[in-house]
Amino acid sequence: MLLPPLLLLLTTVTTVGLIAAWAATSRWHWFVRAMLCLGVAALPLLIPAYELSIAAMALMGTVVAGVLVWKWLRRRAAGERRPSQFATRDLLLAVIPVAAVCAVVVQMPPLGADRWFGMLLSGCFSGLVILVGLWLAAAVPWNRWARSVLAAFAGVAAVLVASGWGQLLTSLAYQIGWPAESLLPWDRQDLVASLHWPGVAVACVLLAGCLAWAAPPWQGERPMRVAIISVYAMLGVVVIAAPVMALFLLANPPAIPQQSAPNPNGIEDYNRAVALLNAPLDAAASDAESGIASQEEIDAMVERQEQLYRIVETGLAKGVQRELSFQEDPTNSNIEQHLEQLNGYRSLARSLYASARSHTPGDESGTDADAFRFAALAQYGASLSQGGLLVDALVAAACGGQGAEGLYSVRDATPPDAYPNLIEAIKAAEQRADDLHNITLREQVWSQRVGGWTTRLLNVLGINSELQRPAYESSRLSYQQFLASLRLLQIQYALLSYHDQHGEWPSELKALTPGILETLPTDPFAPDGGPFRYHRDANSYQLYSVWADGQDDQGAPPREANGAVSWNPELRGDLSLEALYGAQSYRQDDPNSSE
Repeated sequence: MLLPPLLLLLTTVTTVGLIAAWAATSRWHWFVRAMLCLGVAALPLLIPAYELSIAAMALMGTVVAGVLVWKWLRRRAAGERRPSQFATRDLLLAVIPVAAVCAVVVQMPPLGADRWFGMLLSGCFSGLVILVGLWLAAAVPWNRWARSVLAAFAGVAAVLVASGWGQLLTSLAYQIGWPAESLLPWDRQDLVASLHWPGVAVACVLLAGCLAWAAPPWQGERPMRVAIISVYAMLGVVVIAAPVMALFLLANPPAIPQQSAPNPNGIEDYNRAVALLNAPLDAAASDAESGIASQEEIDAMVERQEQLYRIVETGLAKGVQRELSFQEDPTNSNIEQHLEQLNGYRSLARSLYASARSHTPGDESGTDADAFRFAALAQYGASLSQGGLLVDALVAAACGGQGAEGLYSVRDATPPDAYPNLIEAIKAAEQRADDLHNITLREQVWSQRVGGWTTRLLNVLGINSELQRPAYESSRLSYQQFLASLRLLQIQYALLSYHDQHGEWPSELKALTPGILETLPTDPFAPDGGPFRYHRDANSYQLYSVWADGQDDQGAPPREANGAVSWNPELRGDLSLEALYGAQSYRQDDPNSSE
């Protein structure tokens, strides 16, 4: 993980340092050389990355100053005296680069003294390293044997780092050529690791460069000089390629996904419901449970719960989508506000769940109303994923999962005439859930744009993808588990409807279509997108998903060593509603059986 950033840092510092060394030794007019150096130092402003420009200017200034001092010392030792050639015309020309630097400084955001000092120190230290390298290469009188020995050591080092170098170049080229696919490193095969020819090519170029250093280009016959110069040119391309491609990727962040929020947006109703939930009442809910609150206060609480439910239903009727800000946010104020909103939505879901639970079979509303309240809660939770991030998907799974659990708990008490509409309501909840591929893509674009160039650089180098992989896998598992529960509920209520009509469980799930279900929901965990597993015997059935491992374990849930059910993806097992919501048995018994 450390090799790609080290190689990119090495090639960037080497490229900038060699340009500064050329500027210090060239016979071109000083104004041209100064403007070229400023132009190179200003390239990070395309990102924009002011810190990198500061470091580049410090590096170039250190190299130029060091070379000029070295040349002055050599002339002084040789007794040469050269009068100053700086005239009034040069003073007027100097106004241009000074004005350019001032214009950039005015536009710079407040970086703070620590960041200024850090960038200046990094640039000066890198410049000193370049000066030492220049001194070893140009000032130290190496003979042919010494050059050959050093070239051999350098060749071994070049071969060792060539594989990482080739992978870095291939990865950068892949991100430039396929920007959308490169944003989802977890959903594609690692093509970089399967390609060996870039590393071999880089190793050959580096090795040839080391051998060419042992034979300087100004010696030998013309064909030899041409060959050595060609090797130096290829070596220059290899060194410059990584910084140039990285600069291009940093200066061109991924495009913001196109999404149009519904107008009016139901998320505004959700916010209104959260505000109502947070509004103080004359009595707290704990007072009602302990019997301290008066009947009027209890009625006010119940009325507020009903009002919350009606507001959420109004929002669901409009369509819901989260609206994200993709602007750079150094203070993280936007994400803090986003997380605060999610906390409010979770509190609202808990309130809706408690309201649905308060309807018992003895209520005049009937348990069919309870089931539809739970279905509305599942729809509410699923809708929170629309236009959101992975954290929104987690909250959607948590909130919608409460509705799914409630639907499972009232399945036997729900009247059969409510099954068709209830199946449609559960299907609507599944359809409100955003696609995980779109959520992940939106997450990657959002993080790179909000986090600034440093976050984009970590993504370009593949560091963030490795660090974020566990969180992504956990989020994907929770979200797919929520989707699987909604699809299993559709099938289970369809099975109940079939049993009510025929007095027995179907021999296979295909019997549910097209009379009860239009199509059979597929298992989101199945590798081939296949159906859920279903087994029936005389008076019972099993219905389950293959879960995270993608293997059929005959409906047995994943268990720890102590026998407890655990949804640890490293364990083998299957997902069923009975295991997920803690039923006494993992088999659905026939209510008409002798058992």
